[in-house]
Amino acid sequence: MKTLDLHGIKHSNAPEVIEEFLLQNIYPFESVNVITGNSSKMLDMLKMVVEKNGFVIEFETQGRLIIGY
Repeated sequence: MKTLDLHGIKHSNAPEVIEEFLLQNIYPFESVNVITGNSSKMLDMLKMVVEKNGFVIEFETQGRLIIGY
């Protein structure tokens, strides 16, 4: 499973980085792992991009989500 670790990514760049990762990796692998860490702002941005692109959160735990379609 492909993984995106958002540690070290600036909040201002996060939506673009997340969307690019999801669009390039989710379909061939069906699910991807995204690590947000403890940032509620980063988590909110991830959820916004997921919803915008019609993906779903398959699993969520503190600081880590599995995204699918």
